Amino acid sequence: MGDSVCRFRIKILGACEMERDGVPIPLPGGKQLALLAVLALSPRRLVPIEEIADRLWDEAPPAAAATTIRGYVRRLRRALGADSVIESGHHGYRLGIAAGAVDLHRFDELTAAAETEGEPAAEAGLLREALALWRGPALSDVPGDLLHREVVPALRERYLRALHRRIDLDLEHGDPAALVAELRMLVDENPLRERCWAQWIRALHGAGRRAEALAGFEECRVVLADRLGVDPCAALRELHQHLLEDDHQPFTPAVAVPPRQLPPEVSCFTGRQAHLAALDAALAAGEAPGVVVDGAAGVGKTALVVRWAHRVRESFPGGVLYVDLRGYSPHEPLDPVEALEVLLSPVCHGRLPREPEARTALLRSTLAGRRVLVVLDNARDAEQVRPLLPGAGNHVVITSRNQLRGLVARDGARRIRLGRLSGAESAELLRRLLGERAAGAPGVVAELADRCARLPLALRVLAERADRYPQLPLAAFAAELRDERTALAALGGESAIDLPTVLSWSYPAVPPEAARLFRLLGRQPERTVDARAAAALMRISGAEAGRLLDSLAEVNLLGQPIPHRFEIDRLLRGNTVTT
Repeated sequence: MGDSVCRFRIKILGACEMERDGVPIPLPGGKQLALLAVLALSPRRLVPIEEIADRLWDEAPPAAAATTIRGYVRRLRRALGADSVIESGHHGYRLGIAAGAVDLHRFDELTAAAETEGEPAAEAGLLREALALWRGPALSDVPGDLLHREVVPALRERYLRALHRRIDLDLEHGDPAALVAELRMLVDENPLRERCWAQWIRALHGAGRRAEALAGFEECRVVLADRLGVDPCAALRELHQHLLEDDHQPFTPAVAVPPRQLPPEVSCFTGRQAHLAALDAALAAGEAPGVVVDGAAGVGKTALVVRWAHRVRESFPGGVLYVDLRGYSPHEPLDPVEALEVLLSPVCHGRLPREPEARTALLRSTLAGRRVLVVLDNARDAEQVRPLLPGAGNHVVITSRNQLRGLVARDGARRIRLGRLSGAESAELLRRLLGERAAGAPGVVAELADRCARLPLALRVLAERADRYPQLPLAAFAAELRDERTALAALGGESAIDLPTVLSWSYPAVPPEAARLFRLLGRQPERTVDARAAAALMRISGAEAGRLLDSLAEVNLLGQPIPHRFEIDRLLRGNTVTT
């Protein structure tokens, strides 16, 4: 493979092309070309057959998709020559060339280098080199609705972000008059992208064409009002005021204070180093439209993501947006239209459109090129999340009890499963919460951690109860938790945010029959269950029982370590959660 790394080059920023030793290779068309493009999007990564099939057949692959794909691979290998670079792996294929041999990834390398370059002329040079790799719309001759609906727009956002930055540098250090024609074309191609209008108006003003610049602002205002029902953003209005004042000085946009909406971190955060590293890795990869952190109620999803987001917030010059979607709470889940208002309010001043699609378009236009971190906390389902995804150049992290399977399978989101703390981490968290009181009772602390099923919320509720009753020894609390029939109630309290209440918020997300099955399972002594046992318990068919069990696992009311085998948490056995 070492020779092929150097010999082959692939271009997908335009029509799909491939060279060996600088000589073009004739490529097949149709789905074979689409297969090559899918592998080229992630060189050196093993792409699962299921993902390839979704891309080739727009999420409706035929029953024999795997066999058909193997045939495409054989034909592609013949077309590319004896030293083919398409490698087989476990249930998938990879493109065995260096990332830099694909023009898209060379583009990413150059733009990343430009971001760290302190000299404007050198930064502009790197951006010009990167932008020159684009020969037209990405994957322009590759078939596939899903690719052109989901992948190509994200690639164009990366292109436009680099282009805007290069133009900003030219406006500040070059000849604005030389940019007017280029920017007029960019405005015509992207009439809803306010940054294009702002740069074009700045170029007209810098070229001494003030009247045309004022007319350009009015044209922008009319277009945005007609298309979206909104006024120009604050930066454009500031530019307009600068023009009205007949100031001949170049316009320098005011540096806006980026939004920082994160809630505070929880106290005594403990463990989760592997999950923090996984979030770091997902950020570094930067390919997925979002990262889903899912897990059971009270496992600490929000605490983990908020801690990580505070740690990396300086990597997002555009700011951090946060919204609690109330997917699992005592309140109604937040409607996407309302959630979009929460997200848009800090970054878009002016009247917002009422239509959901228009608000989604405005969010993506407003955040384009800003590099913003968006945290969507406590999501109900994939349908609630999709309108809130801001597009390329930004990073989204979503927390949910729901596994958001559709967002992972259809939209390509990455998933990070959050389980219980380890025994050592649970005991450490209790020691930190209890302070000196835990110092002389390591055995009791370890038992309490285990009796709380290593669930962070349960540990924190227990610590709060212990703090309320300082005269009681910790052993008394351990004795109370030994009886599984009363353990869950012992972790309740006067607050509405106790463990039984929090668990009950998952109920509305499952069918009534699934909720009934869950209550019945809570009274059984067994920790594990399969469809056959559930069917006998409910007196229904095995297929129906399997469907109900799966719906409970989907919202993490049941664990599912392996297919067809489900687990009920020890805190719930012998207990009935109130609906």
